[in-house]
Amino acid sequence: MPTIQELRAAKNKTTYLLEQEIDSGFYSELSNSLDKNERIKLAKEIVRHRDSSFPTLITKLSEACFKDKGPEFIRKGASDFLANILIELVKEAELKKDERQQFVKLFTQNKEASYPENYQFPPEVAYIFSKIHKVATSFDKKNGKERLVSSSDLGEVSEDKTDQEDAYSAKLASNLANKVFNVMVLDATPEEDLQRISLKLQGAVASEEKLSTYFREHIPAYPPSFADGYYLQRMLKYDTAIDQIEEKIANSAWKLGGFDFGFGFFQGGVKLDGVQNRVPHRVAKMYQLISEFRDKKGQYSEQDTYQLYVDIQKCAQEALENPRRGQKQSTKEFYNDVLNDVYLGTGEFEVEDDERARLVY
Repeated sequence: MPTIQELRAAKNKTTYLLEQEIDSGFYSELSNSLDKNERIKLAKEIVRHRDSSFPTLITKLSEACFKDKGPEFIRKGASDFLANILIELVKEAELKKDERQQFVKLFTQNKEASYPENYQFPPEVAYIFSKIHKVATSFDKKNGKERLVSSSDLGEVSEDKTDQEDAYSAKLASNLANKVFNVMVLDATPEEDLQRISLKLQGAVASEEKLSTYFREHIPAYPPSFADGYYLQRMLKYDTAIDQIEEKIANSAWKLGGFDFGFGFFQGGVKLDGVQNRVPHRVAKMYQLISEFRDKKGQYSEQDTYQLYVDIQKCAQEALENPRRGQKQSTKEFYNDVLNDVYLGTGEFEVEDDERARLVY
């Protein structure tokens, strides 16, 4: 059985969760035993490292959440582990947009107490929501059959009356709205505007039926083939960023500090293997990490690629927080570029596919 302690210690949280049996009891622990800051930290790590197995993880967590909380899903209770993951996923996708197209901006500018009609859900978010919706409908069918058996035993309904309220899917849009999008809006709202925006949000989510219609009309559902193309492009984008960082390190003329001992001048930094130019120590560490990765000669996973990128960023963070004597401005700018994903870029991945349906809620 999985434990919170093992999850904390796992190098790859997604792999750990996929390998374990997540029942409603453990899911409840994930949501209630971890404090808010730790849940958010874990959620960010999972979203940051996500690969082609991410939709499978979302499906698995959704099943556990429905079993634990019923139709109220992520909305039931003060805290929810899956809700934290979904918030981080949507936030990341929103940051790749022009601010004028972001949900928070559009909602606050909307004169009506409703979700903005001109908002477009990001492709990956739409795909992940469709995976959750599929789980919800499976719970509707399962519970519908259970209701039928129970009611038939009592002679209360006939077989043609199995189409009762589909509570799991009917409430899904409302649950996502309240626990993901409303939270994002409130987090971004200045204190002096909280009361006004809170009332506006209450009006926007008052009708489950209207929210279901909104999600159905605004979320394009991609076919199953979407995931293969999307997550491949995502990994290739990280590969390219690592290539660019490696090239920058190897081919730049780095300015280094030094020490004058009176009898001679000692230049700082270290030499790269096979390269005459000296580079700052943390820059050399980045290069070493990349070289060790290359030595695997393709024997690495998607997660290894993401972990390398994170480790490179950790080097940059350490260099900025604990700069060595004589750190130059140009080197500092390089570290900031690495931390701010300049080499990764901020544009959304484009996946061309003519087969588009509408996600039904």
